[in-house]
Amino acid sequence: MNSNELIALKRKESEKVKEQYGFPKKNKAIGLIHIEDTALLKGVLEGLEVLPVNFFVLSSEKLSKLPKNVEVLSTLDIKGEAIDFVVCDDCEGNLPDLLKKWVAPVVPRDHHLATLLSEFNPIKNEGNAFLFENTTKWDIFYGIARYLENFKFPFDNKNLVKNVFEI
Repeated sequence: MNSNELIALKRKESEKVKEQYGFPKKNKAIGLIHIEDTALLKGVLEGLEVLPVNFFVLSSEKLSKLPKNVEVLSTLDIKGEAIDFVVCDDCEGNLPDLLKKWVAPVVPRDHHLATLLSEFNPIKNEGNAFLFENTTKWDIFYGIARYLENFKFPFDNKNLVKNVFEI
């Protein structure tokens, strides 16, 4: 499967998921948030409403007052192809599977898979992730913003997906 086919498949699966969960259609990207630290997760959730993204949050916690663009799942029961990026503090079990589905990681620089990941540089078309220094809500939000800035440019996003596919 070439990168054009991968992008088309991701777009098709994304539309199905938006319909199934009643997500706003104007939001193009779908992100997965998998943060184990509940206090950190709640801090990150505060800022998600203002982003033009639909989010799945993987959590066993009861989370209240969620915006329209956020859905909480206790298990990852959607196709990985529908997800554009994943934000996690550890996500030990899910990340390798998501990488196989061309999902761009937004993870801490000291993540256990850091030897496979490098900061995406759209000018050089190198790298396969967006890395953040500290595991704070602000660093995570900045990582998401950097991913979204890249997502706006189809050529750059296609190169990122291709680089993730090659991991």
